[in-house]
Amino acid sequence: FSGATWHINGSRLSLESDSSNEDYQDWESGWVIEFEAGTYTLADSFDVGQNSAAAPGDRIRIQAASGAVSRPIIQQTSGNRYPFRPFLPVEVSGMKFTTTVTASAYGVAITFGPVVFDDCVFDLAGSGASYCLQANGASCVIVNCYITGGDIGLQLTGSRDGCSVQNCVFDGKGTEFLTAAIQIGGKEHGINIDSCLVLDSDGDGIRIVSLALNDTMVSVTNCTIVDCDGDGIVYDDTGAGGTVGNSLSIRNNLIAYNGLYGLLHDGPDDTNNVLQGNAVYSNTSGNYSGFFIAGDGAVTLTADPFTNRASDDYTLNNTAGGGALLREAAYPATLPDGT
Repeated sequence: FSGATWHINGSRLSLESDSSNEDYQDWESGWVIEFEAGTYTLADSFDVGQNSAAAPGDRIRIQAASGAVSRPIIQQTSGNRYPFRPFLPVEVSGMKFTTTVTASAYGVAITFGPVVFDDCVFDLAGSGASYCLQANGASCVIVNCYITGGDIGLQLTGSRDGCSVQNCVFDGKGTEFLTAAIQIGGKEHGINIDSCLVLDSDGDGIRIVSLALNDTMVSVTNCTIVDCDGDGIVYDDTGAGGTVGNSLSIRNNLIAYNGLYGLLHDGPDDTNNVLQGNAVYSNTSGNYSGFFIAGDGAVTLTADPFTNRASDDYTLNNTAGGGALLREAAYPATLPDGT
């Protein structure tokens, strides 16, 4: 019969075998959805688990099959945005998200949730998208992912319970991220950007803008932010109308070779800023500006710290005043011992 190639326990060939009730709308908690290598087109919202009447249980896992010879691709083919709306908890691993849409494009928009992306690629380079990946309205974890494309690589905005971004690469390729590689704004509660590489943004590296009153904690730690045309990290609250009560924690980052300032606070001194252990080098307009100051444990390099910046090798070299100065230089130097 005609369904033999995609029946249960077989291999489906499409995400949208029924246009009035797509397959993914019927996925349930605890299911594991595996994709072989190939490109799976998507012309509608990715409404995972929409039809489930059960209470949320174990996560739905969407992943590359263990024998996949290359990373499976989910490709947006129509519409001006790419909504990813999990109605149940979802973890996505080993997948790649792309688009063929170029006019009025946005990107992958995460709503509802919670959702975890692990070892995924988001590549919207050349699409002209407003953002490559946006988390708006749901808590999320984005770990070990590669993100490129869009005026903004990752936009964290709206009201959520928090978002953690760890061990990711934001690659502007010199022509992407016109605004910023990462932009944070709105009522975010808790945002953690940790151990990420941000490079070659056409705009800023990390841009924090218009935070909501008394509601936001942003932490940026252990990141390398390099070769961006704008500022490395900028907190811009010039139009926020005052945001007293928010907190920024910026610790142990390496910020170098950016076209404007390394760290810029543009606006009134209305935020609890803690800067500790950051290292700066060769930022064109200067290393610190506004109410950002070096803080405890700051390191000012006197030499290039990278092994081979021209080849995007941002590991530390052993040059005196450069990479050698950063080894074991994180703040604080030791764990507390209780004495």
